Amino acid sequence: DNLMAGYIGSKAVSVNTTSATISDDLAVGDDLTVTDDATIGGTLGVTGVLTTTASAVFNGGFTSNGDTVTFASANSDDPLVTFKNTTNNTSSARVKFVKDKGAAGADGDDIGQIDFVGDNDAQEQTTFATILAEIADASDGAEGGKLSLRIAAHDGEMQSGLVLVDGDAEDEIDVNIGKGSSSVTTIFGNMTTVGDITFGDGHFLGDGGGDNLHLTSSSGENILLTSAGGIISFNDSSSEYARFDASGNVGIGVVPEPTWSSNNT
Repeated sequence: DNLMAGYIGSKAVSVNTTSATISDDLAVGDDLTVTDDATIGGTLGVTGVLTTTASAVFNGGFTSNGDTVTFASANSDDPLVTFKNTTNNTSSARVKFVKDKGAAGADGDDIGQIDFVGDNDAQEQTTFATILAEIADASDGAEGGKLSLRIAAHDGEMQSGLVLVDGDAEDEIDVNIGKGSSSVTTIFGNMTTVGDITFGDGHFLGDGGGDNLHLTSSSGENILLTSAGGIISFNDSSSEYARFDASGNVGIGVVPEPTWSSNNT
């Protein structure tokens, strides 16, 4: 009772057997159920829905010409998409986003985007975070990129909080952190810089082009060292040479308890 019905070329055919080989086109006008292996040497065209009850294996690669591909699961922590490289070398699996516009690229062109979408408390699907890659400089021979980590900033608006962007010099990459004057950047641990640290209004901390440490205000304003209720001291790696206490007294050259050489008079 194993019956296969269809067309071979332009001929109608029914096959009542457990095995069949079709060397030409097969057209099926209704459902086709295959309960065992099927080998297709040409192109399989499906105008309806292709459903598999087991894993689908594509040994020759997989191409989808559709606008949207969705992997859906009702299981906890699923769906899981894995890209696996099993070659014994130093290379790895890759994910590639390609923008091929069929015309000259331009500064600001988007190249690829990953969106992270979840429900707000009104159960509305909302984009809460995005990773966006763009072209910063499309000039031939001076190509530069831009990568932004963006999040919904308090009102659902997407704002860039971390930006890596091509700089003005060879091998320069600029980093922008935060958004707006109220942004807070917290570093847990040490921060090391090989260059100057520039603050607002023309202030900077650096070596001033030499070997000495410079605190500089290029706008002519005062430089203030402030301690709320504590002391301000001047030290090298092992000794203290001077300190100011909370009352304005100054001690110079006496450690650990200075003899005050002057008072706040």
